[in-house]
Amino acid sequence: MKYNIIKLLAILIGIIIGFFGVINSVFSDGALAERLITISIILAIYAILSALLGFLLPAYSWAWGLLLCIPGVLFLFLYMFTEFNPYYLIYIITLISVSCLGAYGGNKIKAIKKGREQIKLTKRRSKDAENSTSFMIWYVWIQDRYGLSWQIVPETMGEFLSSGTKDEIKRVTEAFLKMKKIDIALLEKAKL
Repeated sequence: MKYNIIKLLAILIGIIIGFFGVINSVFSDGALAERLITISIILAIYAILSALLGFLLPAYSWAWGLLLCIPGVLFLFLYMFTEFNPYYLIYIITLISVSCLGAYGGNKIKAIKKGREQIKLTKRRSKDAENSTSFMIWYVWIQDRYGLSWQIVPETMGEFLSSGTKDEIKRVTEAFLKMKKIDIALLEKAKL
């Protein structure tokens, strides 16, 4: 229900921008430079609104840009029947491209922002080894909404694989590749 209301709102905003912006840029009585500035401002408005919708509501990604620009494209297309100008086709293609890329970009910015929130595993002891310094963790895999799989590893793995001499890193890597479970104590021994 929420998305249906927002889709309708996006189309209404697209009608307003399409009627007052796109048609105004076609009918403006100015030199070419003035028209290009007006068209650039209209395209920037479409890109910003599409990116905002793509960022806030990433479920439809580039489709928000399409919903916003369809009314303006229809206005241009209908006007093109009365007065054909090949530049209108370029304007239509640019309008669709900028709107869809803006929404897609907003969606990707949100995905990057989410990706920075790293999942780190702190030291976790098994119930059997309460007093032991050794602990083991299974490989943990998660899948995001885009179908990409991510492997979760203990935060100490980064330290093992990035600090030390080349020989230490090689020994840690070889020990790690043989494991089915990550054993931090064995990795510490391999590093020494």
